[in-house]
Amino acid sequence: MVLLLAVQPISANKVFKNKMNHKGLYSHSNIYEEHAISVYGGLGYYYGDIDHPGIAFKDGWIDKNMCWGAQISYHWRPQGWNPHINWRFSGYVGQLRGDNSDLRPINYRKFDSWLGELTAVIEYYPARKGKMGGFYLFGGAGVAYSYLNYDFNMGGTEMGVTQYKGNRSCFVPLVHLGLGYNIRMGNHFRLGIEASAHQALVDIPTINLDGYPFRTDNDNMIGKQSKWLDGWFSAGIRLMYRWESMKLCRRCND
Repeated sequence: MVLLLAVQPISANKVFKNKMNHKGLYSHSNIYEEHAISVYGGLGYYYGDIDHPGIAFKDGWIDKNMCWGAQISYHWRPQGWNPHINWRFSGYVGQLRGDNSDLRPINYRKFDSWLGELTAVIEYYPARKGKMGGFYLFGGAGVAYSYLNYDFNMGGTEMGVTQYKGNRSCFVPLVHLGLGYNIRMGNHFRLGIEASAHQALVDIPTINLDGYPFRTDNDNMIGKQSKWLDGWFSAGIRLMYRWESMKLCRRCND
């Protein structure tokens, strides 16, 4: 994000010098502000401490780790901004769950949660031409809130099993990275596909996505060996409506 902001004025000069006809998400000029709202719906796949032994897909695809999510976003390109770059501010809600009980029927961990996420990202459209739409990359940061129900069975047959069940609330800072492709549908609408990763930056009690590690009522630390940061992959469809805050020149339908 810092590098994109740093090169923004220089890139803008090159854009107009070369007369590119595909300028990011919106139009051909940076004379006026441009805006958009979009809605997104898709599927996700959790990975983290519950995905034993801590590496996504090492034991194959786990259907119980599938989840869903929806997002509403506001896109903004300020007046004078590089036409290849714009901001996106989003709110995401959905479900997150993980379950390794099929792999570890005695010493298992599973959870399901309601999830909320707020993020701010920069979208970058590198293409020179794209009359039908445009490929883009995006990256940024945010925070997620997870209200989860958990069921952890710790131990084995010889040492006995201690079960921890309940619910708790967790917060975690994260980075959001992804890519997508928009198809232009007239002057105002875009239809796109998008894939991304939501990667937590911390994994300690109460600051995680899946409730693990945690502290018991006796203040004992469970899961102190945890070294796998939580997160989820997502992929879905985005529908967008865009408009201009003021128009100072004739629009070019490139």
